[in-house]
Amino acid sequence: MLDLLLMLLIGIVYLNPYITKKNKSELLLHTIFYIYICFVLYQTLLPIIPTLLHLNPYRFGRTNFSPFIDLLEGHSNAQMEILLNIILMIPLGFFLKTLYHLKWYKALVIAVIFSFTIEVVQPIIHTIRAFDITDIITNSFGAFIGICIATFITKQNK
Repeated sequence: MLDLLLMLLIGIVYLNPYITKKNKSELLLHTIFYIYICFVLYQTLLPIIPTLLHLNPYRFGRTNFSPFIDLLEGHSNAQMEILLNIILMIPLGFFLKTLYHLKWYKALVIAVIFSFTIEVVQPIIHTIRAFDITDIITNSFGAFIGICIATFITKQNK
């Protein structure tokens, strides 16, 4: 369904004679960015279990404030989770820098706030999800990589 929607949006953009070439590329990038944000929210927040939305004090006990504790304790999937968190947020940094022409530190602050918000919401809407400081750190690092890539490409095109 998502691929059909994307093809439809791209078709509308490129077949519309009133959209200039510059506007078409910007609209396409904004569309891709929107789909990316939907994908991130889908991967990090869904499914939402409505019956668990009432406040349960035990739900908030699932937190990790020790950075990289899973990695230090040798958990089997810790390295993969760190790598996936970094990869997941590279596009965020890239799009924030490219589409909105933000200074690198402003784009990074937005990425950190986005990651923090996801981590705070996860244990509220789902019992198997937890707040994890490692996720915020690795997500922020991924966004920083994306910002660096966008900066490098921008400088190469000048």
